[in-house]
Amino acid sequence: MGAARAARAQQRILESATLQRLARDLSSEAAAEREGAVALLSSLTVYLEHHPALLDAGVLPALMRAIADPETIPQVRTLALGCAADLMKADEAQQAAVAEPDFIPTVLDALQARGRWREGQEQGAVARTAATRLLAELAGRPALHPLLASSGAAAALAAQGAELAAESAAEDKTYGSLKEVPGTIAERHAVDEERHSSAALYGLAASPAGAGPLLDNGGAALTGMARWAGGRDPILQRYGVGGLARLAGGGPAGFEAVQRSGGLNALVGALTCADPQTQCFAAGALGKLAEVNGAAAVAAEESGAAERLVEMLRQRAPNQPPPTGGEGTSPAVRAGALRCGLRAALKLAAEPHLCAALKRAGAREVLQELASAKGLDAVTRELAKEAANVLQ
Repeated sequence: MGAARAARAQQRILESATLQRLARDLSSEAAAEREGAVALLSSLTVYLEHHPALLDAGVLPALMRAIADPETIPQVRTLALGCAADLMKADEAQQAAVAEPDFIPTVLDALQARGRWREGQEQGAVARTAATRLLAELAGRPALHPLLASSGAAAALAAQGAELAAESAAEDKTYGSLKEVPGTIAERHAVDEERHSSAALYGLAASPAGAGPLLDNGGAALTGMARWAGGRDPILQRYGVGGLARLAGGGPAGFEAVQRSGGLNALVGALTCADPQTQCFAAGALGKLAEVNGAAAVAAEESGAAERLVEMLRQRAPNQPPPTGGEGTSPAVRAGALRCGLRAALKLAAEPHLCAALKRAGAREVLQELASAKGLDAVTRELAKEAANVLQ
């Protein structure tokens, strides 16, 4: 009975008329109505399935007005920013955000704790995290990168990422969830902020317009990404490696910048990490560098890419236990990582320097074993067979 009653109450809240009233209350002259409305909305925006109803009811424009209104008290303004960040997963919300001329500058003020966003140290940490999360969603859409670059948002994100990575480098800690973070709520938000910052830089690295600000700040952003890539936090590592992979494969300027920052060594090191997605990012990047030939391929060979790749193939073989930290990985995901490694091996085998390095590392024997492994599907075995034949 209690569960059914709660479900009916939730359904009533999601009715269009109720949501429209909450949107109106965000602009109410009564502070209590504003606080009540944003508190209730914050319990709804966290659920992706509620977003269509919230957007249809006009909740996002009301949130944006509350965020921009100088009369809005800090608690309401910060909660509203968090709600808006939740809604940014939808294309419709992203378009609305960039269509309002004053919205991105306001979010940048929150990101950089400028003006009225300075009020209260803990409040500022919450607001910065929400702003980072919102901009990370926009950064995940390459079509918006020119706007993020021209508004200064991309440069601000690059500077923030470099700063956060430098601050956390000495800690070398990893947390399975934010609940494990010791200390205050503000410290939990600091961990969350850095993770969303790494996601933002990963998103920006997907296009020339977004990558430009990452390459233009003296290498600090790339150094930060390399620190994430070589660290122990799996979320930071995944986005750090992914961002470096995108930049290194984006052209000579990107590769040279990644190499100067220590990012190439971080990519090579990530080949044998516990996270399959991170391994795929690293393997894909090194495969692209092998295709380029020339200085990039030589640098990859000198960094030990071939030896690490062979180690990755051994690690992901069906008769091997998962690496420490990857015990919960499903067999299908492990097989996917192995296929990424095999595709990279095919590309490395086509480049003379890397081909010789693969042979010295024992790649042919490993590939032949994988080609006949009973625990692998036909596609994976065929990839292994093809790579082994190239090395003959």
